[in-house]
Amino acid sequence: MKNLKKYLANLSLVIFGIFMALALVEVIFTYVYPQSDDFYQFDPYIGWKHIPNKTGLWVRKEFVVPIKINSEGFRDVEHFPEKPPDVYRIVVLGDSFVEAFQVKYEETFCYLLEKMLNSDSEIKKKVEVINLGVSAFGTAQEYQTLRYYGLKYNPDLVILLFCTNDVTDNVDEDIRRPRFALDSKGNLIQVWKPKCKTTAYESIKNFFKGIFPKTYNFVANTLGSNPTIFNFLVKMGIARPSPKNETKTRNVNPYEVGLRVFSVNYSEDFRHAWNLTKALILATKKEAEENNAKFLFVLPAVKWQVHEDYFQELLNKYTFLKKNKYDLERPNKILINFSIENDIKYVDLLPYFKNYVNKTGLRLFYYYDGHWNANGHKLAAQVLYEKVRDIILKSF
Repeated sequence: MKNLKKYLANLSLVIFGIFMALALVEVIFTYVYPQSDDFYQFDPYIGWKHIPNKTGLWVRKEFVVPIKINSEGFRDVEHFPEKPPDVYRIVVLGDSFVEAFQVKYEETFCYLLEKMLNSDSEIKKKVEVINLGVSAFGTAQEYQTLRYYGLKYNPDLVILLFCTNDVTDNVDEDIRRPRFALDSKGNLIQVWKPKCKTTAYESIKNFFKGIFPKTYNFVANTLGSNPTIFNFLVKMGIARPSPKNETKTRNVNPYEVGLRVFSVNYSEDFRHAWNLTKALILATKKEAEENNAKFLFVLPAVKWQVHEDYFQELLNKYTFLKKNKYDLERPNKILINFSIENDIKYVDLLPYFKNYVNKTGLRLFYYYDGHWNANGHKLAAQVLYEKVRDIILKSF
């Protein structure tokens, strides 16, 4: 009995020592070496979104950005469901490029677009641009976001910003994602509703996140930037996994998954993922139009497409990626043809971004983070302004 009491006493001291060490690390990460706060929580309709009314910092190697979430759980100012008669509303759907944690709120393309439209003397209504973007979303989640959160604002225009990783996100089997499939007749059907992870490990992880959020984010974000450690964190459930149907073992370099959309030769599974993605885009368009809103589809401009030296640097670093042939404009070509065939109004950002870089020599993306910097958001707003302005004026 004495040995047991001694053992328990020693164990308690060890646990207390670990707890105090982690508490000290958390203090350091809060006041000395700032780390990101946790902004996400489970959502039963769209998988996850931001914690309502959360404020904090988004910290990466290249920036520290203050973040404020509204009461609905999105990075925007407050918007009320009832729309005044003198207001024209635009709902913007997308992933982290729309969410835009990489720049200040006043530098996001949604904010800038709204400001530009309200400065236009020919537009007689006040314009509200409502940002419903959430990091790591695919088209399925963006479609559900419109249905469950966007339509209540009675939008006049719905903008869907596509990103090249949406194709793989739409077939990702993460249990938190809503999932869709095509039936034998090609009709879109929902086959999975989001579920919150409830394993014992997940409970321990959430407990740790709740007490030491900045320490947790440091481990997940800093160590997760290494592909080898990333795969280990995937297996541990800390990092977001690669789609199961892309690899059974998940022992895959994340860049290999990300580049498949640019591959000259698609697998049968990837062609199926594209077909599903197209069906989801059409469903989003239909949902908007059935609720008296116009629909605008925005084609991507991502780092590797615009700054091709970044892409070559990536191939030189991970030489096994050279086994495949790539066409960096292929996703845009596919989406342009698809938009024309289905009478979808679209804007292709890629040629504008490439022309800007060729003329100015400026970078539009963060080197390490990979998202648009303030210049990228400003250019996106300028490009969208012309198209959106035309849509608004034709609606009066």
